[in-house]
Amino acid sequence: MISRITVAFLSAVLLGLGLAAPATADTTARQTNVGDLYVRAERPSGHQLESQYAAMWNPALPMDAKLANSYRGNTPQVRASSERMKDFSRMYDLMSVNMRSVAAPVINGNKASAKFVGVLAGFPAQNLSGYYVRDDGLWKLDWKATCASIGGCNGNPDWGY
Repeated sequence: MISRITVAFLSAVLLGLGLAAPATADTTARQTNVGDLYVRAERPSGHQLESQYAAMWNPALPMDAKLANSYRGNTPQVRASSERMKDFSRMYDLMSVNMRSVAAPVINGNKASAKFVGVLAGFPAQNLSGYYVRDDGLWKLDWKATCASIGGCNGNPDWGY
């Protein structure tokens, strides 16, 4: 027990002094930009999908860009449900929830899934999977499948498909 505390303390000191870097940098919603939403690689990395997922929750990014990278984002149902969920993203931003990819994406044709963990104050808070559909050369977040995998999303949205 004491050795774990000592290692944690020394790691924190080294990180604070800039002499060491974290093994995996978590992606916060606030540090993402519009470019993170557009995942074009045929076989995206876990980090690319992690950044896209976190960017979907960034309240500063325009909704049109988020919808362009959401499966069926051009439909009224997805637009309305995404707008309702946008209000919840402010809480993620306020609490500084980070995302961490924990495995390589599983790609099967034009569908993919990626495993993430939500990190709050440096501690893993929730495991989840993101589901994606490749459409028009982009990997788009499938909100319906993603919400179903985590037991529902804020407001139990109707995605219309």
